[in-house]
Amino acid sequence: MENIPLLIGSRIRLYRQAKKISLSELSERIHKSKSTLSKYENGEISMDIETLFEISQALGISPTQLVTVPSETKEKKKGEISGVRRKYMYIFDGKTNKINHSVLEIYENGEEHQPVTLFYNTPSFDKYDKCKSLYYGTVYEHDYVTNYSLQNQSNDMESVFMCTVKPFELSERRIGLISGISARNLLPVCCKFVLADTILKEDDELKSTLMLSKEDLRLIKRFNMFVIDQMV
Repeated sequence: MENIPLLIGSRIRLYRQAKKISLSELSERIHKSKSTLSKYENGEISMDIETLFEISQALGISPTQLVTVPSETKEKKKGEISGVRRKYMYIFDGKTNKINHSVLEIYENGEEHQPVTLFYNTPSFDKYDKCKSLYYGTVYEHDYVTNYSLQNQSNDMESVFMCTVKPFELSERRIGLISGISARNLLPVCCKFVLADTILKEDDELKSTLMLSKEDLRLIKRFNMFVIDQMV
C-alpha cells in the first residue's frame, strides 16, 4: 500500500494552498506548531482522527476530501481509490488550440447525492493535484442526466455547473456542458466537454467531438441557446 500519511498530507497542502492559507496560519488554527504541520503535509508523521477533523474544519472542507486511500482489493484498477470514482475530463481550448485535462473524484457514500472534487486544468492526469483550479461540490445522478454543482476553493465568487447526458448505448464516454465564471477573464462562459471512465486517446476524433460543430451552431441560432444534441 502507498504511504497513507503522505497521501493525506499532500491533500492537506493542496486545499491549504487553494484557499490561500499559509502554513503558519493553519498551524495557529489547529493549535499545533508549524514544524508539526509541515511534517503532516510531508507524510513524515501520522495524525490521529481528532487532528484530521480539526484540520478539515480549519480548511472549511469535509474530512472525506482528505482521506483518499488507495484500495488493495483486486477488483480495483491500478491507481484507483477505495470509495472514490475517478473520471477524466477533456475540454478543447480554442485560444491555445490544445485539449485541456481535468479530473473528477466522486466520493461514494451510499447516498443519492455524493461529494465531488474537480481538479481543473491539470498538467497531466498523473499529476492532477497540480491543477490550476480546485473545485468542490455535489454530484446528482439521475436516470438520464448527471448534474454537478461545484464551488471554486480559492475564489468564492466562482461557481460552476456541469451536466452530462447518459448515452442510449453503453459507453464509457459522455458529452456535457460546463458553465460558470472563466478564471481567465472573469466573464461567464459555457463549453462542451467529454467525461470518460478511462484515459482516452487524444486523436482527431476526440478533438472534433470537443469542438463546436456545424450542428451545434445551427441549434444555437435556432433556439438562441447552447444545446448538446450528441451522444457518444
